[in-house]
Amino acid sequence: MTSLRLKMASKFQNEGTCAYFAKDYATALFKFTETIRIEPKKHDLYLQRSSVYRLRSEFQESSSDASKAIYLSPNSYEEWVYREIALEGLGKPVAARDAHTRTI
Repeated sequence: MTSLRLKMASKFQNEGTCAYFAKDYATALFKFTETIRIEPKKHDLYLQRSSVYRLRSEFQESSSDASKAIYLSPNSYEEWVYREIALEGLGKPVAARDAHTRTI
């Protein structure tokens, strides 16, 4: 990956983070999506976008991004927690409980 693409990804991620903390979730979602297009194998980007989706009550998308983060980093605790929360939002308590047991 070229350094220009990495700089663009970093810029988009920083802008997404700023938008997230400003509660401008539409902008945060756009910026994180752009970053993922540049760096699709960074699990933390999917977690950031999953969090935005969760705050917008878009639990299916949040769950999908958490699942992608788990695929990229299966032994990380945080990914499973995000998936658990998204599944609870979807009204799937059994699946959420299963995700929770993986965090223990």
